[in-house]
Amino acid sequence: EEARKLAEQLRDRQGELNRTLNSLDLAYRLLQRTSHELALARAEAEEARRFKEQFAANISHELRTPLNLILGFSELMHLSPDVYGDVNWTSALRRDIAHIYTASQHLLQLVDDVLDLSRLEAERMPLRREPVNLNALVEEAVATAKELARGRPLQIELELDPAIPWLSLDAGRMRQVMLNLLNNAIRFTRDGWVRVRTVKRGAEVFLTVEDRGPGIAAQDRERIFDEFYQASFGAGSGTGLGLAIAKRFVQMHGGRIWVESEPGKGSCFYVCLPAGARPAA
Repeated sequence: EEARKLAEQLRDRQGELNRTLNSLDLAYRLLQRTSHELALARAEAEEARRFKEQFAANISHELRTPLNLILGFSELMHLSPDVYGDVNWTSALRRDIAHIYTASQHLLQLVDDVLDLSRLEAERMPLRREPVNLNALVEEAVATAKELARGRPLQIELELDPAIPWLSLDAGRMRQVMLNLLNNAIRFTRDGWVRVRTVKRGAEVFLTVEDRGPGIAAQDRERIFDEFYQASFGAGSGTGLGLAIAKRFVQMHGGRIWVESEPGKGSCFYVCLPAGARPAA
């Protein structure tokens, strides 16, 4: 009797084992099929990314050629109208040419931003690191940005920490980050001041750009660094790419970027970089 019971238990356990093996076999086949589908999806995504990058490069090239022509002639008419001889440059005509010149500059910058974003997504934009004096780079960017505020009751203040060490940076990319932040601050601050600071704290270096603009609502702060996102007060004022590109460049340097803001009280953008001192070249 005991042997019979043991045999029944053995048959039951053998049945359970067979069912488990069947389940494992089914799960293995499902896993294989899923892995195959994932590999196909990955290949399709990679192919789509290559097509996207190629499309962005081609369309940027095609757009840049006529844009450079428009920009060149509008710049000539705007800045050196005397080369056209005895032409009646009325104030309305000069104003319209100035608008064409400004719009073509803006459109060319948008084309460059789209191309930069495509290269960043494809991870094909390497950093060219070199020893950089961050304070000097900030002063250069501020000097360029002051042209944007010319003729407006707006002061750009500088507070530079002399203890900032030389950093291993891609100077061109970090200059673009600073100009993007300064451009936003100047665009949304009608009067008052924009303050740029650098400070070293421990093993990190901080760059801040503070303005007295309209501030950023909480729901916008969560997405302000997303691609093509525009805050509610900035609709139609930009491309929604500047901050996204700035974030990518800062992260490529091993740093981080964020914003602190309150509606009606301005905004302050922070860029934090590892100190990583390098001797002057």
